[in-house]
Amino acid sequence: MYKVIKHFIDLHDNDHSYNEGDIFPREGVDVSEERIKELAGSDNKQHTPLIELVEETPDTVLTLTTGKKIIVKENRQKVKNLVKLYRKEIFSIPLD
Repeated sequence: MYKVIKHFIDLHDNDHSYNEGDIFPREGVDVSEERIKELAGSDNKQHTPLIELVEETPDTVLTLTTGKKIIVKENRQKVKNLVKLYRKEIFSIPLD
């Protein structure tokens, strides 16, 4: 997984705008190793690295709104999917 470290418009992805802190590539988009190297190095139109590798560890740290931290074994993507599913379920319940 890669994180955007400098804003850019991806000309290889229908001019999708990536902002600092975004995950690259966005969900559902496949990117070649050559493109990764181009964006992670200086061989691009901005002549500066635009993304950096983010290594995932086996554990994920969740920070609650209270500031409390919880370590879980699921990776970041699994937690993200579970949160999306939970939100979908709680916001789709009719309030009678």
